[in-house]
Amino acid sequence: MDILTASPDFYPARFNYAVSLLHQKRLDEAEPILLKLVNKHPDYLFAKASLVQLYLQTGRPTQASELIQTTALPEETHPTAMAQWMAAQALFHADQEDYKSARRCIESAHNIAPENQVVSKIHRHITSF
Repeated sequence: MDILTASPDFYPARFNYAVSLLHQKRLDEAEPILLKLVNKHPDYLFAKASLVQLYLQTGRPTQASELIQTTALPEETHPTAMAQWMAAQALFHADQEDYKSARRCIESAHNIAPENQVVSKIHRHITSF
């Protein structure tokens, strides 16, 4: 049985579905799912990080900035979620050509999750500037 049908409120499954859409370049289908997750579960940094990256991919840095600026960090979160959030901010700052802030964010992400493939890839890219 499809987990999304069986447990429609299990938001990690919805997030995983949105990520699979992102990997398929189906951004217009992933965006409303991510927006709903961000609105319904504001402490879920995985969704926010993905939405920041989607905004950057679609040329909407103002929306990415607004999401970053309005996010209050939760008291507790999964370390990988925090690393992904910091990596997304690094990408935002690099997009804005603020490489000092980009390096600071990706170093923080790398310190949290040095073996995370996404973080490592962004780390290599940003530290090359």
